[in-house]
Amino acid sequence: MPCRPPPTPEQLREAIRDLTGILRAMYLAGRRDDSPRRSAAIVDAGKRLAELSALVEQPGTEAYDMAMRAADTAIKELFGSLHFNSSLEPVLGFAVERVLASRQR
Repeated sequence: MPCRPPPTPEQLREAIRDLTGILRAMYLAGRRDDSPRRSAAIVDAGKRLAELSALVEQPGTEAYDMAMRAADTAIKELFGSLHFNSSLEPVLGFAVERVLASRQR
């Protein structure tokens, strides 16, 4: 199986932005009833994505590779801890509210 080429900086920037938006919605939805452990995992994953974002223009460097591994691990751990039957309704509800609120500005 051929190896997939690494993402371009622009593709990585878009993926980080999208994942950060998902994490924000998860965090907001979970403030009401989630465990503090899951909230901490969401915050940690967001920090790792921010660290990677700061290095997005430096692929191939040791710092970039470490940041990529740390972000990948944090995201996998967070999403791996979710139950397959978890409802997305609260997460999507908060995301929709944010979009609608931004339109009213």
